[in-house]
Amino acid sequence: MALFSKGKEVFGCPMDGEVRPLSETPDRVFADGLLGDGVVIFPSGDKVFAPSAAKVNFTFPTRHAVGLETKSGYEYLIHVGINTNQLKGEGFHIYVKPGDYVNKGQLLLEFDQKLLKEKNLSEATPIVFANVENDNIEVLKAGRVKANEDLMVVKK
Repeated sequence: MALFSKGKEVFGCPMDGEVRPLSETPDRVFADGLLGDGVVIFPSGDKVFAPSAAKVNFTFPTRHAVGLETKSGYEYLIHVGINTNQLKGEGFHIYVKPGDYVNKGQLLLEFDQKLLKEKNLSEATPIVFANVENDNIEVLKAGRVKANEDLMVVKK
């Protein structure tokens, strides 16, 4: 259940990388939108920043994913890599914990790209909204995007 009423909100890109449609995620659960709608980013850096001011709802014990909720009530997940839970936290450092409030652009986590490549794990990073319909997400940029650049507008 959302903590706040929904409005229109701009979300920044959580990392440097190549932004593509969610359907290009190399994992059917994300690609088919089963966890929500959004985009996938193929990172060129190793840092993940908050796309908006938000409350941290949860972090995975394996430190590869963060769930956040904005003041407007949008709930979203940033999931670094595919099958990265297999690393059991190795190569990930998380800077936030559940209950924290973060500002847009604040560092959330870092990951070891070299380790992911060595383990043959995809770096594809979906950002999905659990409580927003796809037609209410406008992607402002695709292709190469820098961290913290405006990426999406989400509305009721």
